Amino acid sequence: MLRLKFTIFILFFWGVNNLQAQTDEEVIPYVEPRGTSNWFIEFGGAALLWSANYEKYLYRNYNHSFTLTGRIGFGYCPIEYRLLNSVYLDQNSVAMPFTSSIVLGKGKEKLEIGAGYTLATKNFIDRDVFPTAIFGFRVVDNNKALLKIAYSPFFRDEKFINWFGASLGRNF
Repeated sequence: MLRLKFTIFILFFWGVNNLQAQTDEEVIPYVEPRGTSNWFIEFGGAALLWSANYEKYLYRNYNHSFTLTGRIGFGYCPIEYRLLNSVYLDQNSVAMPFTSSIVLGKGKEKLEIGAGYTLATKNFIDRDVFPTAIFGFRVVDNNKALLKIAYSPFFRDEKFINWFGASLGRNF
């Protein structure tokens, strides 16, 4: 009986020792996408409600750990939008963010720090231009999918307003 228990004990630990969650052959190494532009839809963020954006890499160093970007976006608000008594857009208004950012980090996860301004207008005669900042985290995967999450405060009507945004898009 003791011999049977010892044999089961040895077979159990031999089997557990050979178990692996994944093999090295299944891990796909990260390769930085070669695209120098991004498009993305941002919810919240610099345009307050939503925006469609184009971003261009203006400078990127040889190992992709430092990138300077410029971005322009366009958002339309078909309804009167008010939130927290401080964030508002009039009905049928347009919000256009213009920002520049520094993207830092190697690999697919990177930090983003930037600043710019947003033009909010209903008829392009009466317009409101206010500064905004970006402190975010972005991921660009092997398949060129882009995900961004950012803290994007802005200064409007002599008030500092905390705001956040989330983006989903593609590198090309």
